[in-house]
Amino acid sequence: GESIAGPDVVSPDVYQEFAFPYEKKAIQELKRKGIIVANHICGNVTSIIEKMVETGADILEIDEKTNLQKAKKASQGKTCLLGPISPERLRRGTPEEIEFLCREALKIAAPGGGFILGPGCAMGGDTPLENIDALVKTVKRYGRYEGSTLRNWQLLDL
Repeated sequence: GESIAGPDVVSPDVYQEFAFPYEKKAIQELKRKGIIVANHICGNVTSIIEKMVETGADILEIDEKTNLQKAKKASQGKTCLLGPISPERLRRGTPEEIEFLCREALKIAAPGGGFILGPGCAMGGDTPLENIDALVKTVKRYGRYEGSTLRNWQLLDL
């Protein structure tokens, strides 16, 4: 991830002129070599989400500041979203709060596919295991896609 070209630091116009062309070029080169690319820009990327989709990244990592409805609309059928659970809420919240946040994100972003529920940014090493467990259990219970044949959930067991 990077944070110096995001809308929390620079305007969308500055991002488009000075960061977007280079991100797109780097992502396209990596993909040409067969590498799966995830693009993360810290902060609220709602104003540049369409440009992030245009980079061609396979996954866009978004945090809780980003409008999830707008990100889903911009990315649907083009790329996959990953996030948007706040690492700070994972660190300081309760398991019940984590389940609620996860269920709300799943309601918005899971329909139609192209969504991986997870933290919106790096988690701290002191994140309580019970909160990580709440996220995983919520995904197992509510995060299956209609018609999914995935059955190997033991890979996610803590």
